Amino acid sequence: MNIGETYTCAETGKQFVFTPQGCSFNGCMSSSGETLSDEGAYIREQRRVREDNIAYGYLSNGGKAITTWKGGNLMKVTSMTRSKRGAFGHGLTYVKAVSPDGREWYGKGCGESMLITMRVRKGARL
Repeated sequence: MNIGETYTCAETGKQFVFTPQGCSFNGCMSSSGETLSDEGAYIREQRRVREDNIAYGYLSNGGKAITTWKGGNLMKVTSMTRSKRGAFGHGLTYVKAVSPDGREWYGKGCGESMLITMRVRKGARL
């Protein structure tokens, strides 16, 4: 993607001009090569949380939420614990969360503001 060029979001169908926004940009390219605006990326992540059994996000808001890179809310954290030992001598953070549709999730990661992998808890309601 080139700064200043106009792209069409694969998710929303809306056009947007690719521009810097702070330390990031207002769009991205998916792993399959699709162009997404920030709005489209958020819509896609929300759908992934509703339809898939695995999701990726960031432990944010002081450990109270799982969000997208840009801060879009994906899940509410219901509990968080930290281990004293983990990968490379650093502790791991274990999280339980609930998505807007009521499904229960669990995951682990390196801590606040870091990427975390979340999985649907077995037997969680749909």
